[in-house]
Amino acid sequence: MWSLSSEAHYGDPDVTFGTRLSDDLGYTPIYLRYNTGRHVSENGRTLSTLLTEVLDAYPVPVEEIALVGHSMGGLVARSAAHYAREHREPWIEHLRHVACIGSPHLGAPLERAVNVLTNVLHKVDAAGAHVPAQLLDARSAGIKDLRYGYTIDEEWAGRDPDEVFADARRNVPLVDGVGYYFLAATISRDPEHPLGQLLGDLMVQLPSASGEAPEHARSIHFSGGAVFPGMNHIHIANHPDVYEALRDLLAA
Repeated sequence: MWSLSSEAHYGDPDVTFGTRLSDDLGYTPIYLRYNTGRHVSENGRTLSTLLTEVLDAYPVPVEEIALVGHSMGGLVARSAAHYAREHREPWIEHLRHVACIGSPHLGAPLERAVNVLTNVLHKVDAAGAHVPAQLLDARSAGIKDLRYGYTIDEEWAGRDPDEVFADARRNVPLVDGVGYYFLAATISRDPEHPLGQLLGDLMVQLPSASGEAPEHARSIHFSGGAVFPGMNHIHIANHPDVYEALRDLLAA
């Protein structure tokens, strides 16, 4: 995902936000491959533990850490920072930035729609409805977490993951002294256009990606961010304009 369209953008298939941050700001990029089927909070706790191991094994003193995540990865990054603070992991002292690119902090409408559809199919007294309902029910725990943007165990533990409209989100405070940023997109050229507000980047609506929606009691108060009109959820994972905004945020 990080190198998608690199050949078209940069003439080099190996260029990513990580390699560019290395060139421009001196960061050493480390990429994480994780199981998106697990709960976001499980991946967050695992990442927190892994970063402690990396810190212990690193050959030179670590000056600062920046977590950059796309889509679900942004939620995993926020979760990892939360658990590092809760468990007093040593790497949290080096964390300076958390950047979330196209992340559904307040939930993803597509997953909520699938949840409603599945429950409707279960109520239809026909075998032809039950089979697709069972297939839809097989969505992973991680995907179901995207329904409301869950990042900690308490939001999902002991609850029916398929219950309709069961929003158990909690206000999870951000780590003090760390810059949290959002980078979001809309498919419309005008972010205020009703189509852009409704569809966002085709996967995540703008209020969810920016963490601010009037109808939600829970908001994410980011230190800064940027909105990119005329892009979709895939574009923003490796677009030069998005990189420039990310670089400026991490350099601040």
